[in-house]
Amino acid sequence: MKPRDDRAVAAWLVLADSDICVAEAVLDLEPPHPAQACFHAQQAAEKALKAVLEADEAAIPRTHDLVIVLGSVQARRASVEQLAEAAAFLADYGVLPRYPTALEPASIAEAQTALKHARSVVAWAKAEFGS
Repeated sequence: MKPRDDRAVAAWLVLADSDICVAEAVLDLEPPHPAQACFHAQQAAEKALKAVLEADEAAIPRTHDLVIVLGSVQARRASVEQLAEAAAFLADYGVLPRYPTALEPASIAEAQTALKHARSVVAWAKAEFGS
């Protein structure tokens, strides 16, 4: 187990908030960019979950697969189970939007749902620390 670094926990959460902001901003562009919003929503959730692992002094998996990251968190915090649906929805957006033929174009509604899920993951992570 590595020693806890509260600055690193805070840094992960700052990055998660930043990805939420980027996701919102690209949806406000004309034209909007929903696939990029989905990507940044996934990134926000991933970073929030990794903040929890950092706080728990646990190894942080080097993967963008939210289901795997969520499983690592769940081994330590059962309350994360409530985020399984959010993680499953967001999981493919960590990698697929980087490749133009890997995904069907995302819709605005899909991006808004991704943002809703990302916000719930980030809020859960912050609540775990009383932030």
